[in-house]
Amino acid sequence: WLDSNQLTSVPPELGQLANLQTLWLDSNQLTSVPRSLAGLVNLKELNLSSNPLRTPPPEVAAQGAAAVRAYLARLGDTSVVRYEAKLLLVGEGATGKSSLLRGLRGQAFDAHLPTTHGIDVLSIILPCPDRPGVDLTLHVWDFGGQQIYHTTHQFFMTRRSLYLLVWNARGDTEQGRLDHWLRKIQVLAPGSPVLLVATHSDERPADINLDRFRAAYPQITEMALVSSKTGAGIADLKTTIATEAARLPLMGQEWPRAWVEVETALQTTDKTHISSQEFAAICAGRGVDDAFEQGVLGNYLHDLGKILYYRDDDSLSDFVVLKPNWLTEAMARVLDDAATRDQHQGVLDHADFGRIWPGYDRRLYPVFLRMLERFLISYQLEELPPRRRQSLVPLLLPHSPPAGLPPWPDVLPGQPEVRMVFELDFVPDGIMSWFIVLTHHYSQDLHWREGVRLHYDGHQAHVELNPSTRQLWLQVRGPAPSNFFTILQHTINDRIIRSYFEGLTYRRRVPCICHKSLGEVTPCTHYFDYDKLVERKQRGRPTIECDRSYEPVSVTELLEGIHYTTLDELAEKMDRMLKIEGENRDLLLQVQQFSEQFLREQTRMWNLLTSSLFSEAPSVFVIMPGDRRGYDPRELFSKDYLLYLLCQHPAGPHMVTGEQGYPAPQDREWWQQVRPWVRQLSKILKFVPKLSGVAKLYDEQGEKSVQLSLEFSSPAADILSEFASRTEQPGRHEIGVALGKDVEAEGAALRALHIFLREVDKIQHWCGLKKVVTNDGNILWLCGEHARFHEI
Repeated sequence: WLDSNQLTSVPPELGQLANLQTLWLDSNQLTSVPRSLAGLVNLKELNLSSNPLRTPPPEVAAQGAAAVRAYLARLGDTSVVRYEAKLLLVGEGATGKSSLLRGLRGQAFDAHLPTTHGIDVLSIILPCPDRPGVDLTLHVWDFGGQQIYHTTHQFFMTRRSLYLLVWNARGDTEQGRLDHWLRKIQVLAPGSPVLLVATHSDERPADINLDRFRAAYPQITEMALVSSKTGAGIADLKTTIATEAARLPLMGQEWPRAWVEVETALQTTDKTHISSQEFAAICAGRGVDDAFEQGVLGNYLHDLGKILYYRDDDSLSDFVVLKPNWLTEAMARVLDDAATRDQHQGVLDHADFGRIWPGYDRRLYPVFLRMLERFLISYQLEELPPRRRQSLVPLLLPHSPPAGLPPWPDVLPGQPEVRMVFELDFVPDGIMSWFIVLTHHYSQDLHWREGVRLHYDGHQAHVELNPSTRQLWLQVRGPAPSNFFTILQHTINDRIIRSYFEGLTYRRRVPCICHKSLGEVTPCTHYFDYDKLVERKQRGRPTIECDRSYEPVSVTELLEGIHYTTLDELAEKMDRMLKIEGENRDLLLQVQQFSEQFLREQTRMWNLLTSSLFSEAPSVFVIMPGDRRGYDPRELFSKDYLLYLLCQHPAGPHMVTGEQGYPAPQDREWWQQVRPWVRQLSKILKFVPKLSGVAKLYDEQGEKSVQLSLEFSSPAADILSEFASRTEQPGRHEIGVALGKDVEAEGAALRALHIFLREVDKIQHWCGLKKVVTNDGNILWLCGEHARFHEI
């Protein structure tokens, strides 16, 4: 670990450590890493995050150690220094962006230029201001200004790019919505430079308080006045663009020559899309014949917005889009469809594809539909008679709630509830639409443009955005609402805000519930800071005082709706429940929901604290004797035992039917290494047999298998502890109450486990499990059935 050391270069000696397996260099000042790292064939984990990287590019570094090695190895053959970057034209519709682009390209003014639908992508070449003889190639993305397109445009508004924010000088800055666009760039591409460009300056001088805007938005570098009609200001703007573009971090970046040749071949073809086989052939024809390296290059070009490459999607893996603007135009046809918006209230009838996409090959319809889903524009409705195949497009929903929708009461006596409000400093386009798509598995078909009603396992949720107050409300009711609330809260916080809107400023607040203990009907108007409530809970502070009534309020009730919060309380309650004769539905649901929430949060904590260690291969397993009969943990090193990977379905981890498992190592040293993880798993999975007895999550054989394994695992961990070194060093990071272990010990255990799994499972079948990023932002290894649930 060489993280957080302010390193500006990597010690060259690291390239000589042939057996190095793990290298953490995050949070330094590295702009490059030595090419000698390409020779570290045993390097499995490489963390380069939070560095100002140029070599390898951050997009490649994010793909992991193998991708970095492939890039550096190819770079060592021969490289090309590239002077190119992305230039984005943004702003309201009818401000003259397309006419400005024509002027920058030296084309004549056209007063009858049609409106841009979707995105146009063209290039301009400008001389580099500080490198004589060097030209800068700028790939210009001209975004259609109509608001309905803004949701899809956000996927292409990338960092390390130059932005031209265009507005019409005939109006004012309010009409140009400059604050909105500048804040949007801050949220989507923090730190990217912005040039303000006022068009139509021949008709009216620009009226703008530039000092005010620069104080609020430091990324503004210059202000330009132009007239596309007369050409005034265009030459000066070109010079300014070249000056700012030359400072971008992508300028002068090294690319492997073979990668440049592949990209050139892809971009010079007239084809809009090709198959994965054609993509592989183009790569191989330029010397990139390794399938893994082809994937690294494809992902890199995708991240740069040059192609669309979804190798991980079964429906799109054979479809490589070479002209992203061609695809966005097809998407725009759906968003422009008046019949879907006005007559069908946002419901897209698949029978209308021919009308919406005239002239397109019918074989592209399923691909376009899947792309709509990947862009979080739509999801398919359940096909029930007499319903035909249809999809819902939340952006085209009515603004008003459905007729007859009952109000969500502020107080419902006797019903546990959890509430939270996200207070946003800026409302990103489509945030509610994306949420509706991501949570459609819980749909009740009750949704409108800014809100939705959801349900899950006896619980109800009301989620609504108020754009005027910039508040997003999340409210969940039911016997044990915290599990469903946690799912929805993480969907908003992690899957949407943190994934797409990095620069968004917001806070989460929880309304006070002191009125319940006071017997008052009117809710208290005081709010608590959510993060402070979580901190109080972690520090063992059970109550907090309301600033208005001065009454003590339960922290766990504010956060979870009811008081059962600790593992001991949960285990005790589950034991009591199993002894109850007859069925009490609310109590059963409480037990089930708390167990599911606990397993979800454990997995999320593992993912967060062990970085890529937990997600590179499955890690939840059980150990059983080979004959599944008698066993003795002390025979672990002499008898046959099997290691079975479990599906991490939060409602009940389980073995995958038909899978044979792996022969467990009879190596005392190996078991000593994995002991911290075995002990942790035994703590977590002890809830599963109890839960299965209530919720019937397992068949009889599966339940017996897990119970048998748990009976074995806990004493096995005790026996293994006898062999542990008495000189173990304390962990380098504290995990906290949830795990109670240090990251270093469990990280080492995971590494030992994953090395073993890669050795015994060369094809990485992983007992039929598939890595899934869930819609609430978690990472789980799931069986086929449960993986499908999380597909959009």
